[in-house]
Amino acid sequence: MNEFNPLSKRELEVSELLVFGATCQDAANSLFLSIDTIITHKKNIYRKLNIRKETELSKWYFCRRFNISINIKPIAQSIVALAMLFLLGGEAIANHQNDMLRTAKTRTSRVRTSRVRRTKEY
Repeated sequence: MNEFNPLSKRELEVSELLVFGATCQDAANSLFLSIDTIITHKKNIYRKLNIRKETELSKWYFCRRFNISINIKPIAQSIVALAMLFLLGGEAIANHQNDMLRTAKTRTSRVRTSRVRRTKEY
């Protein structure tokens, strides 16, 4: 993974949503973007970080968030990231997700109804 190639602000927002379990549709709704835009951001994130899976994205995110060197051995990265995750606890993650959902506005759409033209039958 490449830790020296920083992501843009929007890519960081998208990566955070993906790390905490949001689907591309959820991320699009939260950020008021199209799904295609989220998928493009996701591809750019993976390319910039030189990763291929969401688990690698999660590992990168937690290493970045807790200032864990990415240059250590992969097994040590995983152990330290898991330890930090357990220290955070499920409640902290749930609170973080609830805060993200509260601040995100939901999209509303109008359903267009068509009028049925009634004809008189004689």
